[in-house]
Amino acid sequence: LKARLKKARTRLINLQVDEKYNLADRNPEKRAASVATCKGWLDTTAYLGAPSMRVNSGQGDKAACIKSLKELTAYAKAKGLILLVENHGGLSADPDQLLGLLAGVDDPNLKILADYANWPKGTDLYDALRKVYPKTHLISAKTKEFNDAHEHTSFDFAKCTRLAEEAGFTGIYSAEQWSATNNPADFEKAADWMIAHLREALS
Repeated sequence: LKARLKKARTRLINLQVDEKYNLADRNPEKRAASVATCKGWLDTTAYLGAPSMRVNSGQGDKAACIKSLKELTAYAKAKGLILLVENHGGLSADPDQLLGLLAGVDDPNLKILADYANWPKGTDLYDALRKVYPKTHLISAKTKEFNDAHEHTSFDFAKCTRLAEEAGFTGIYSAEQWSATNNPADFEKAADWMIAHLREALS
């Protein structure tokens, strides 16, 4: 993979670790095993030359999760990496709890990967994004459902981008599409839509 990245003259921006692990596990042995899994992926991240890696908080005990994140943040820092946590289920799905995890770790090397759409049902996603953007390092500019004309219909995509710019975000936007119910018929057209609308909002 590393050789192919070099040959393609490209680079990895971030690794997202979605194995079975739970950094908030109340069982000390299981939590330690989860931390070990993520440390292994931090080794891989460093080897591949990506500057950051995203972990999931998991569901369970907030204090246990903070302890895990402290260990991983220190391990990442020693390797010259930034550790990210995302609104991606579990404790971190709630913007206030996500910010609470960062406050508990209290280390500038732990930052947020903000996803436009990964909020629980009933959450005001614009308000949630406003809250987390000041601590955000990367953005997953996600779209969900598209209509037959390949126009995004789930929420105001451009507004999410404008709010990030207003918050002073200067990092990378990663265009992403995912829906459990209504994926676009043509993914190339969906990608073109995202690129065009990111450019428009950024300009």
